[in-house]
Amino acid sequence: MKKISFFVLAVLFAASCSIDGGYNQSYDQTISFEYNVDYDEVFGEDSLYFDNVGKKGLMWNDLAFMHKVTDDGTFQGGFILSHLNPAGKDAKPKDQVVSDYRVTGSASKKGNTYAVYKMNKDPMMMPERDFQFLMKDYGTCTVTHCLVNNTETVYDAAKKFENGDKLVLTATGYLNGAVTGTAEINLALPDTTIYNWTKFDLSKLGNVDAIDFDLYSSRSDIPTMFCLDEMKARVDISY
Repeated sequence: MKKISFFVLAVLFAASCSIDGGYNQSYDQTISFEYNVDYDEVFGEDSLYFDNVGKKGLMWNDLAFMHKVTDDGTFQGGFILSHLNPAGKDAKPKDQVVSDYRVTGSASKKGNTYAVYKMNKDPMMMPERDFQFLMKDYGTCTVTHCLVNNTETVYDAAKKFENGDKLVLTATGYLNGAVTGTAEINLALPDTTIYNWTKFDLSKLGNVDAIDFDLYSSRSDIPTMFCLDEMKARVDISY
């Protein structure tokens, strides 16, 4: 797990200067977690990456996916990046290692890099907010949707589900500390478990400066994790 030095961003910009000399910038951003880097070197043998140096999270322009890292550089909770293919897809030797951070399904989306969210049962091992808009003092951010999926570990564990069991993902938006809205999606039910990338509508959250993700499981033996990719957001900044 090494520090990524160069990010490739999918951003459409529109910038202008106002009459009073101020600066306005608007852009639509799709965060796909794909990079123009040497993946073997950056992600290492385990095909995982997190910021174990600055410990500030995973940042794209003014948006950040947060995580908790101990002083000795150990990942505890929040978001981590994974470059592990689903088992059997374009198999490479490293893809056969056992990992809790491997996405399930056919990986039909373009590219293989995605984020995995791990909810640590100890709240002290989680970031204060899971997703943050870093320029909140100068503008607004609206997240419209993202793609979610299960890890193979969660998918296999959910095979134990019986009537009434469920794994639910809830996203809660915040603006200046106040809740703006919530959205939820069932990741696993007794007869239906998400197996491929699935759209998660976040439009109900509205304008936010932070988002928290929460996983509820009716069973204590189900890992509280999910995969996230291709988040789309609209950002407007003026100063």
